[in-house]
Amino acid sequence: MSETAPTKGKSKEELLREEVRFYADQQGKYMQWGLTIMASLQTAIFFVRRDLVLTYVDAGVLKKGQELPYYRYLVGTFFLLLCAFVFWKFISRINVQYRHYKRQLVESAKSGINDNPTTGVSDWMRYLYFAFPAYDLAVRLWVELTLHFH
Repeated sequence: MSETAPTKGKSKEELLREEVRFYADQQGKYMQWGLTIMASLQTAIFFVRRDLVLTYVDAGVLKKGQELPYYRYLVGTFFLLLCAFVFWKFISRINVQYRHYKRQLVESAKSGINDNPTTGVSDWMRYLYFAFPAYDLAVRLWVELTLHFH
């Protein structure tokens, strides 16, 4: 069967446009929900750590004003890193599919509508998930440094 044979229903270009729209929509939704979940987890970990420090102070394990030990603190940071990796993997898979269909659409558009090729923005945007564990660790290091200098 040749590729130019007439088909019933939608044309290849229409099908590709639907796929491109679907995956572009999925990218936006995954980024939105992933970043929302990461911010929520960061907030929850803050409160868990605060309660843990209060429990340690009440138990006499820590003195008032001391910070949570690194081995306890880093549990939250590693959890954020794991979640960031999972979201990064999801969005990476969606990006592969989006680019696959977008490339086909740009190459085979017969309607005369010139579609722009992909720009690569979604390639670097997915790394925003890793800003949360990086920020988490940076805050701890900053607190540690400011405590030692004062």
